[in-house]
Amino acid sequence: MESPQGGFINLLQTSSPIQQTTISSFPDEEQKLANAWISASQDPIESDSQTFGCFWEKVCAVFYELTGSEIQNPYQISSKWRDIRLKCIEFGRIYNNILNIRKSG
Repeated sequence: MESPQGGFINLLQTSSPIQQTTISSFPDEEQKLANAWISASQDPIESDSQTFGCFWEKVCAVFYELTGSEIQNPYQISSKWRDIRLKCIEFGRIYNNILNIRKSG
């Protein structure tokens, strides 16, 4: 990429870097997301016949209702759920390993 003066621009040192918006998550938001996921997954009418998109639309709707804000898009919400789910799986693995420790002797 050439500069207006004829030289090359060092993109690593430009004064206007590309900014990426990140939204931090707080424990109360994670709890609200978990409540939204439970609410959508226990829908007595749809049950387990919901499509992936329909399910996440419901999760987002309940999450927006609980938080009072639509600052996070559905992709961010489902991505955060994946993070929470992986942490829960890791916790369960560690917990089960502790329960299954056999005392020697």
